[in-house]
Amino acid sequence: MSRDEISRLMGDTLSNPDMIREAMTIKDRSALESYIRDRGYDLSSEEMNEVWELASKVLGGSAEPSSAARWRLDTIGREPLAPQD
Repeated sequence: MSRDEISRLMGDTLSNPDMIREAMTIKDRSALESYIRDRGYDLSSEEMNEVWELASKVLGGSAEPSSAARWRLDTIGREPLAPQD
């Protein structure tokens, strides 16, 4: 797989409030892997390691994406994002 699959996963998740809410409930690596596989993403072991490293920082509250996701949920709510130029 290429980095495009990680980009697609991140873009899809961050543009969909329901996916953000569900992702923020993930507590461990096996749940993360299920979340990713169940949505049809095909990540290599190396890519899964990279996603888990980022996710564990977010879950631990030490990464910027967590606060960005919370801001998105608080200010925009359930409305999907419009395509950006």
